[in-house]
Amino acid sequence: MKKVNHLKIFKIILIVFFVFLLFFGLASVIYAENQEQKEDEEVTDNSLVNTLNDGNIKYTEFISENTNKVNIERTIPFDEYNVTKEESNDLSGYSSKYFYLGTKEKYVFNVNVEADGLYVLMFDYYIPSSSIIDTEASMAINSDVQYYELKQLVFQGDWVTDNEEFLTDRYGNEIVPTSSRVDKWYIKKHLVDGSHLNNGPMYIKLSKGANEISLYIKSGEIYIGNLYLTTISDIMSYSDYLNENRSVKTYDGAIITKGAENIYTKSSLDIRIYSLQDKSTTRYNTSKKLLNAIYEQSFKNGNQSITWEIEVPEDAMYSLSFKYLQDAFIDMPVERNIYINGEIPFKELRSYYFYYGKKWQNETLHGDDTYLIHLNKGKNYITLETTLTIFQYVVNEIDRIMDEMNEMSLKIKYLTNGQSDIYRNWNITKHIPELESELLRWADELNNLRDYLKEFSSKSSYSQTFTNLKMASNKLKKLAKDPDQIPNKMTSFTDGSASVSQLLGDLILSFNSGPMGLEKIYITSPNAKLPKAQSNIFVRFFEGVKRFFASFFMKEYSINSAKADELEIWVNRSRQYVEIMQQMVDSAGLKVKFSIMPDENKLILANTSGTLPDVALGISNWLIFNLALRGIVEDLRIYPDYEELINKFSSG
Repeated sequence: MKKVNHLKIFKIILIVFFVFLLFFGLASVIYAENQEQKEDEEVTDNSLVNTLNDGNIKYTEFISENTNKVNIERTIPFDEYNVTKEESNDLSGYSSKYFYLGTKEKYVFNVNVEADGLYVLMFDYYIPSSSIIDTEASMAINSDVQYYELKQLVFQGDWVTDNEEFLTDRYGNEIVPTSSRVDKWYIKKHLVDGSHLNNGPMYIKLSKGANEISLYIKSGEIYIGNLYLTTISDIMSYSDYLNENRSVKTYDGAIITKGAENIYTKSSLDIRIYSLQDKSTTRYNTSKKLLNAIYEQSFKNGNQSITWEIEVPEDAMYSLSFKYLQDAFIDMPVERNIYINGEIPFKELRSYYFYYGKKWQNETLHGDDTYLIHLNKGKNYITLETTLTIFQYVVNEIDRIMDEMNEMSLKIKYLTNGQSDIYRNWNITKHIPELESELLRWADELNNLRDYLKEFSSKSSYSQTFTNLKMASNKLKKLAKDPDQIPNKMTSFTDGSASVSQLLGDLILSFNSGPMGLEKIYITSPNAKLPKAQSNIFVRFFEGVKRFFASFFMKEYSINSAKADELEIWVNRSRQYVEIMQQMVDSAGLKVKFSIMPDENKLILANTSGTLPDVALGISNWLIFNLALRGIVEDLRIYPDYEELINKFSSG
């Protein structure tokens, strides 16, 4: 038997291995070079996204570090800032040149300035009426995202209701109207902070000479015309405003009332009106639902605005009052900027406070005395805009504390391998000696935030709304008593549903809104006596009794009330959902009756009694089997037009 030469076999294997390594190494180099060349050749519209690793500081920190605000008023037309984009000719009604940007497209504006400093950048823009969402963008200046808020900017537009008079359903109840985007160019407008915390224009920092401002459209579409470099002007005080209008007479006529439901324009589709069942409203019916108020939870996000058109009989100084509801923040105010004909007339109307109340209340704009506001004879436009100035500092501080806590949590998990063991003696402070002091520092900072918020409270005590701050602070102090046990208490620190992080996260959600309902606006003389904001107890009781007895005769969206020639459909959805569907089929002239299904199990009972509807919508998937066993479910596949119908829906 021939002896095997092991050395020779080993050499062959070694040679094969090196050849294999050389081949794949060379292939990898070639592939990498090809990819690099391809990336260099392809300039994608997403290139701005790569710069979004910057912007780690908030705007408040950015503006505190940069104070050199340049006083300038300058228009930059298309021919001056443009290098690569072709002029668009899709629209009319705008005298200057403009261009179009769609979703995922980027454009670089070339802007030259004569001095280093802070500038406000504004745009002429047009949002296509077919777009139901505001166009969102991000911005970098010389490839640098200077602060966090530049990652999410919004080209905000206005909306109008489609009908001047409210339509009614088949029962005589008014239906929430649909809205359409205002078809117009917005001239010299700033981009809105998408986080809703910053109100008004924001500065950017430009260097002397040439600057590249990169704008990346994240969603939506936009037409852009002229650019503007400007600065934020100071608003005069009320005393200066009064002095400026000292020759204008003071109004002494009858009270002028405007229902809040008569919106001229609104900045968001989220803002909606509803029926408030109270006899003190401008429009009321005992048995019918009349739209007469702004729903408070729909008018809460920062930078949301509503504008009303109000006509006055003479050029004069008027008093302005609002009937409102603010029951969200106990003992705390929500804020609104108040614009008259597109401008805040004096600085006291910037972030004006509307305080907490369990019921509807009247608020006459005032300081030490009632504010007098100049309105021109004829049509005037009053705008309320949500602002979150009070909570901006708090949200930024909580956000910072949570980031620091999460970093500490990762350090602890790194040392413990993410494990907890109550029978093990951890010695975390040996490796993280600053742990105890950091826990106490965060606790003190949260208490300081409570003290800060207390300054805005209508009472001397702490508001109950911010109990989470106290609870989070106490938890941190408790953890600091024995920091070596934190690995076994991570559910109290950052990980659990009742952890400090969760408590603070819930607070941020609540601080990002300022809900307020509105029912009417009063334009009056300074000493006018307003009607009570709510009907007295006897009127409310009497109206309640009337509605109770009327309910026995109402058959609105009730089951088993369809006519013989109508298709009857039961729907397991809210009333508003059903109202919209009924409106759609009625406007199409179809004989269909929708009913609100109070309990989907009623289908089984209806099958027993022989009162089943023709169709049922919104049924839970677990109930289908029970219905099929009783022969209630129809197989749609037997119908010839099934394929045509099913193709209109997404699979699954």
